[in-house]
Amino acid sequence: MISVNDIHWAAGFLEGEGCFTFCGHSPRAEAAQVLKEPLEKALGLFGGKIRLKLGKAQAKRQDCFIWNVNGGRAIGVMLTLFGLMSLKRQAQIKKVVLKWGARGRHGGRRVGSDGQIAFNF
Repeated sequence: MISVNDIHWAAGFLEGEGCFTFCGHSPRAEAAQVLKEPLEKALGLFGGKIRLKLGKAQAKRQDCFIWNVNGGRAIGVMLTLFGLMSLKRQAQIKKVVLKWGARGRHGGRRVGSDGQIAFNF
């Protein structure tokens, strides 16, 4: 079970380093770091995957690690952290969640009697 401290850590980390968006047709929560350790913590809390992105030598960019989680699991991360995020991040999350709901990518969950997904933002 995730502790309140872990949720607060994740909210702070993703507020500063995260991104909430769509990748293709799937919602995504993502963060990139040169150090792998914070991403391993996010992986342990929420699942997903970590990959290595090689830096471009000509641009003098370092290699970095990228953690991401997609689909319904990403929506779960977003809704879990929503109330702890800044207005800017909340707006990003709302946009992704509403787009996800409109596309019917909810696997039948959280659907009201009228067939609509209800989110109380």
